[in-house]
Amino acid sequence: MKHSASTTRTLAPLLMALTLTFALLLPEVAHAASQASVNKAYRFLQGQERGKEILGFLHFGATYRGHDYLGGTSFDNGSFELVYKFSWDTIGDDDYTIVGFFCDSNGNIRSLETRYTTAIVSQPFFFANASIKILGQMIIDNDKEKLSEDDYRRLQKLVNDADAHALLEWTLRAEQFFGN
Repeated sequence: MKHSASTTRTLAPLLMALTLTFALLLPEVAHAASQASVNKAYRFLQGQERGKEILGFLHFGATYRGHDYLGGTSFDNGSFELVYKFSWDTIGDDDYTIVGFFCDSNGNIRSLETRYTTAIVSQPFFFANASIKILGQMIIDNDKEKLSEDDYRRLQKLVNDADAHALLEWTLRAEQFFGN
């Protein structure tokens, strides 16, 4: 079937618009990372409950206002990073934090990095680390008589080394592995 020049000129902008629309709807990370792996990580990080969980570690006690996918970067080895903006507030102040999630070539989250935050007081992980230390110390003090000296030392080290960042990374990897 032969198309006239006017038909081709009419269809070309429409086809271009459709192509751009589909390209913007899915996270496009580049050629080195497989789209299936990117989609796996993207789907895992979506949803209000996942966003609230992550924000609870980032800014313990803050009110979740949403999280949005901003984009991604692919690396030569097939791994990639997905970047999200978490919107939240504390005592009426609207803030946000941008986080990069680094994934392996299979779409499994391996680590995360805070890229930027508008927070002044509630720096990422600060209050979560503090709450781990405070609650952990209360548990230790309450059960001190029931603990062996070795258990006491190990538990005290865990509380002293409170690391909400590492705990969030571990939690996300475990949930992704077990399909939660």
